[in-house]
Amino acid sequence: MQSTVARPSRLIWLRVVAGLLIAARCARLVHAVVDREQMLLDHPGLNPRLLAMLLALSFVGIVALAFLAFGRQRFGLWIVIACGAVELALETWVGFTPVALIRIPVTTALVFLTARMAWRELR
Repeated sequence: MQSTVARPSRLIWLRVVAGLLIAARCARLVHAVVDREQMLLDHPGLNPRLLAMLLALSFVGIVALAFLAFGRQRFGLWIVIACGAVELALETWVGFTPVALIRIPVTTALVFLTARMAWRELR
């Protein structure tokens, strides 16, 4: 009798990365909503409309990560990349510090690389 061992899914790494990034983005979103006035004072180039746009981009990024990792939808990857590019451009224009800006390309590259590993399992 021959038994077959199921090969572990490559989606697990994508789900772990996406879960951690969703948690981090949610924490950042809650912090920006709760401490809105302080954020506006810390960044003089940031006005309430731009802050609302950044919050909306973060929310769209959270939803796209969920679609990518847990709904196994390929279009979520492209939305995550587009949101990361727009968010990086807005935060650079507003005047965030380089240390704060480096997280965007690093997390986007991490999502891209883990999604590439699991590409065949995505729809």
